[in-house]
Amino acid sequence: MRALALCVAVCLLGYATAQSATAAEPFPPVANTVNAGSMGPNAAQLDTSSYAPTLAPGYLNTLPSWTGFINVVNGTQLADQQCKRFPVLGPNTWQLLEETAGAISPPSGLPANTDSAEYVFSRAAQNYQTTVRFRAHGVSPSYQLQVSPGNYTASAWRAIDYIIARAGQYGVKLIYVIADNWQTADSTINYVEWGTNGTSNNTDLFFSDPTVMKIYQNHLNYTLNRVNTITGVQYKNDPTILAWDLLNEPRCNCHPTTLANPSSLPASCQPNCTNFISSWGGTMAHFARQIDANHQVVIGNEGFWGQNSPDKQYNPTPTNNWSSYSGQNFTDQNSYANVTMAAFHYWPDLWGDNTTTFATNWFAAHVAAATALNKPLILEEMGKQYNVTTCNDQACRLATLTPFYAAAYQTFNTSYYSGGPFQGIMFWRLINGPTPDSNAVGATLGDGLGVDYTEPLFTQTILPNSKAALTFATAKNAANCTPTAYAPAPSTPVTSSSRNL
Repeated sequence: MRALALCVAVCLLGYATAQSATAAEPFPPVANTVNAGSMGPNAAQLDTSSYAPTLAPGYLNTLPSWTGFINVVNGTQLADQQCKRFPVLGPNTWQLLEETAGAISPPSGLPANTDSAEYVFSRAAQNYQTTVRFRAHGVSPSYQLQVSPGNYTASAWRAIDYIIARAGQYGVKLIYVIADNWQTADSTINYVEWGTNGTSNNTDLFFSDPTVMKIYQNHLNYTLNRVNTITGVQYKNDPTILAWDLLNEPRCNCHPTTLANPSSLPASCQPNCTNFISSWGGTMAHFARQIDANHQVVIGNEGFWGQNSPDKQYNPTPTNNWSSYSGQNFTDQNSYANVTMAAFHYWPDLWGDNTTTFATNWFAAHVAAATALNKPLILEEMGKQYNVTTCNDQACRLATLTPFYAAAYQTFNTSYYSGGPFQGIMFWRLINGPTPDSNAVGATLGDGLGVDYTEPLFTQTILPNSKAALTFATAKNAANCTPTAYAPAPSTPVTSSSRNL
């Protein structure tokens, strides 16, 4: 009965089951109004009053300039408004927001007089990395962007303003992650607790409860309409942003990892939760695109296929196929017209399928699915791990990681150079320092998942493949593409005092 009541409620909000990308999407119109929100606790102060558009010493840009926004052309390609093709190449960061805001200390290995944001974007621009994916939310209760519905930490917004401004200054695009499934700040659990007044911690409600969904929509609406206090440009009008990533790695509440007996799973692991996630993605993508048609929208899926999909054979550990119960269903959840790019991830060690055979099949299956969907495909987290204790030298790291990165780039190159949908690879995650992985730009994790610009994996695999893809992309414009004029949106005059609001 509870499930039926929820279904009736969410259908009134315009929910529908997953449908083809060409089908009509009967979602309600968006009232484009913004609750300014209240600026709550200032866990740290970011003084941007002295911000000046200067570049890092010794800076050498390897990136071309792109005009306006990055659009989808020919169904599966990405190009700017003058039809210059755009490959999505670059790192993920971790806790860049907290470092920029001063809530945590930056890495000790940063160059003198360089902050974390400047390091991330200047090094990206010097190394053929076009894009950075960053979490525009906290990852710990000690520092949250949104501490309660509409109540924000002012210093966090100032830090995000600064990150966007710095990225634009270096010509680097951003994939902007709105919220997360895993953390305990600005995450699904917080929205559920707010929407249920603390009576539930069942994160399945994030995808189905009308009150919880409205709180998320309010935050999304405020984000897209926010005026950057440094540049004076609304986020929705800023071409520095490539895409809105609605939720990092949505899963149902059970999020199983290994299943000896799938039939014994709780109800939250059954297909109705998968349908809720599908419909949530379609609804929120439509909501975002009604406010902002300039930017691309991705869901942030890991890329699993669900129980009813024949492609579940490509999931990790298909003998028990735990991931088909996770709530994800890659093809259906990327079939909505307003989900404009299909994203997937790769975490073989965490998924328990650490073979190059799985890697090759995983990458190829997503290319085939994106081809059928007629959408650009982005591998937005390439997360291959090494053992920081037993594999603490460069030779071991190179031998461990290279076969998997080589498989990813081989699939990407085959697709990209032939006009296919695979448009980019983003590695997890940028660090700044020698092995072992102990000095991350965006947190000190020591988890064996980081990549530094100076190490052989980057210089011998990531860098040459990135350079070749960028050279290919900019050699000639996208076919069947009509250039459009780009007129920068008017900016709001910014005073030094307003930068500290």
